[in-house]
Amino acid sequence: MKSRFTALDVRASAIELSKHSSPFNPYINYSSPNLRIVGLRIQNIYDINSKTYMFKFQKPGTKVMVVIESGTRIHSTEQALEKNSIPSHFSSKVI
Repeated sequence: MKSRFTALDVRASAIELSKHSSPFNPYINYSSPNLRIVGLRIQNIYDINSKTYMFKFQKPGTKVMVVIESGTRIHSTEQALEKNSIPSHFSSKVI
């Protein structure tokens, strides 16, 4: 089982979030516009814990959450995760 992200994992995640054709498999069709973040603005950043952040991307009619855990995972979701009640210093300064 894999425990850390590699450059290839980051590349695959970037393709998933931008929904372009995959250079690894041209037969994959990324036609679902629901989880695409290209053209969206960052509305807010939430810290889930010390190494996990949730970015809320939004434009009128569309909302996508992207969860990033340092060195472990990046994925989009339509569900909001439970977040800390007080934002970290990092989250406060980024926005």
